[in-house]
Amino acid sequence: MKRCITLLALGFTGMALAQEPLPPFEEVDTNQDGQISRTEAAAIEGLDFDTADTNQDGSLDRTEYMAAAGSEGQPGQPGQPGQPGQPGEPGQPGEPGQPGQPGQPGEPGQPGQPGEGGPIQ
Repeated sequence: MKRCITLLALGFTGMALAQEPLPPFEEVDTNQDGQISRTEAAAIEGLDFDTADTNQDGSLDRTEYMAAAGSEGQPGQPGQPGQPGQPGEPGQPGEPGQPGQPGQPGEPGQPGQPGEGGPIQ
């Protein structure tokens, strides 16, 4: 029960921190040149221009902008640590071990004394 309440609280916290989605590319590209400049991007709250500009050419093309819009608010972005995980459940006991290997053979005995003729019965 306590675990369920914790998970619900984390879920509501995550929803409260979620940002509005980024506006469509065409709306941000105010001069309609097919690129979003740093000046155009400055009007968009929540857009990290430097992170989105993956090829570092000083403007965002449609692919870079859509990638930034798709990853917005995801846990684990640089500079935004994620939430710690919950401890796992204890595991099941393991299987019993295999029996040991037989020991090494002993040293051979001393030869006997020669006897009074005849084969050993």
